[in-house]
Amino acid sequence: LNKEYSSNLERWNKFCLNLRETEVRNLILVDQWNAITEASQNSDHPLFRFRSIDSKIGFSKFVGAVSSSFVPIDAARNVFRDAEAECAKCRVEPLNMDDLHDLRVIWRDRQPPIQVDDDTLLALHECTGGIPRLLEFFAAARSNNPLTTVDSPEWRRQCTNYYVGRMKSVSRNVSDSNERMCFHGELASLFLRNRELPNVYSVFASHWLSSGLLVPDEAQQFLVPANLFVREAIDNYISNEQVRLLRSMYTDKVMKWRALELFVFLQLRKGKTTLTGTDLRGTDRIVLPFDHQQLQIIDVGQDFANDPQLFLDKHNGGQPFKAGTVLIPTWTTHPAADAVLFVNVEGFSKPQIIFAKVSMSSYSDHSSKIPNLQIIRRQWKFSVLESYQIAFGVTVALNRDLAKGKLPQNVQYVYVTTNETLLGPSSQYSGHNVVLMRTANIQNLNEQLWGEMTQSNI
Repeated sequence: LNKEYSSNLERWNKFCLNLRETEVRNLILVDQWNAITEASQNSDHPLFRFRSIDSKIGFSKFVGAVSSSFVPIDAARNVFRDAEAECAKCRVEPLNMDDLHDLRVIWRDRQPPIQVDDDTLLALHECTGGIPRLLEFFAAARSNNPLTTVDSPEWRRQCTNYYVGRMKSVSRNVSDSNERMCFHGELASLFLRNRELPNVYSVFASHWLSSGLLVPDEAQQFLVPANLFVREAIDNYISNEQVRLLRSMYTDKVMKWRALELFVFLQLRKGKTTLTGTDLRGTDRIVLPFDHQQLQIIDVGQDFANDPQLFLDKHNGGQPFKAGTVLIPTWTTHPAADAVLFVNVEGFSKPQIIFAKVSMSSYSDHSSKIPNLQIIRRQWKFSVLESYQIAFGVTVALNRDLAKGKLPQNVQYVYVTTNETLLGPSSQYSGHNVVLMRTANIQNLNEQLWGEMTQSNI
């Protein structure tokens, strides 16, 4: 150790000695614990015994307050400073439920005491992912207002805005053009949900991890949002930066298709949208206007396919989703649709189930079509159509004409593509009940944004 810091080290050793000798139990909170040292890798390091954020000496207990990135910094050269630190060595995990119970004891000892019941504690862990900063945001909010709940808008907004700031910081620190394109593509995947997520070997993985926005999944294969507030922050960031993102991606040959999909679903997630198109022959014009004050966006994973009713039991109190809902399948092998909307459409007496698919190819060339909605695939309990009918509380009725591309009442299939191919009357698929949205129809979703993306208005 440098002599310059020897006095600090002496004070630290004396402090530890006093703790060992006292019979009074102390709770010591250490700020920025993950920026102190890589002591866990060196047994003769002065801080080796404190390599955990929950360490003890004598009767006393240390609790480390780690920064939100959860990336410890190598500061071995200067034990009590991290000014020269450059690299991350190991990962400090978010708080688990046992940690939260310990934290609740600390909250109860504060003045005034902060009371949190078991249900609230569980809900906090589910929505924050155990991130200490967000938990303390909640404690502060409840201290000011004991009626604060996990659904309180002000607290949720504070958490989301925190990650919005992180998103902006990550964006500012990306200067390399290849990294920036990777960043944009992975942002689109995170927004769309139905594309392969960033993986742990991604060019941009270190940025995501060090920001605390994404964490490895259970299989240590993909990077997923640390909590639902990260998801909301990503959606917020893309909505605010959509012109720049779309223009950058659309001008790149590899990313152009992703820009198209992002453009379409930015519009479909709005509460008020009009879908226009034709049949596959281009003869009949079709208009589907819907207007909801706000659409509820819900991710559905593979467990939805396994049993849609159990999915409802777990995520919606056993009740079907109401009109004004968009379900987004989050696995890449989901057939026939990128998103499924359940909305009140003008001119129809009942809400419509709208399967939406975006592609650069023509409908006839695409591998997944309307007949795929009736197939019971591996790991699916019901067919695709039946599963979503259950999700929306719509009467399930067998439709033998699905194999011929005929849809039951109150079900729509919207195929969005920049491919201008139309089918002739004798074509194999010309009779399928498809609402075909081509370039002009896509542009009509948002003419100004389309022009800015394609730069056709310059």
